[in-house]
Amino acid sequence: PDYPYQFITRALTDKQFSTFAQFRAVLLWAYDMDLITFYEFYSMNMPIFMPSHLSKYLFQQDHMAYNYRWPRRKANPKQQQLWPQDAVETPFEEESLDAVRITLGFADYFRFPHVQYFESIPDLLTRLPQTDFFHVTQSMARFN
Repeated sequence: PDYPYQFITRALTDKQFSTFAQFRAVLLWAYDMDLITFYEFYSMNMPIFMPSHLSKYLFQQDHMAYNYRWPRRKANPKQQQLWPQDAVETPFEEESLDAVRITLGFADYFRFPHVQYFESIPDLLTRLPQTDFFHVTQSMARFN
């Protein structure tokens, strides 16, 4: 009753950016390594809260269909390779925690500054009232 914020799911909105722009922040649980809504909200300078631990992410997009191409890729030996040369896994092995950990190093969820992370739902409920939303928004605008 005394909590200062209300949680609204996307399903309860008209899904218009003008509606989301009225929100104080958004909460995202990523289900893909490259979620378009993350970029849309970030470009709006909308504070984004996301889980901080890998176990809270669901990356199962059936990219293994591309895995057969990996051994045949044409790597330029003069060009720095982003994927570790000694990695046994390929970037498409979404069921491998080692591959996902490497891939997350490329995910903007963890590269863009000013994304707000939480450890658990109680942690989120504590962090929200303590967040300086104006500062986060202004910092995101400077990055954008």
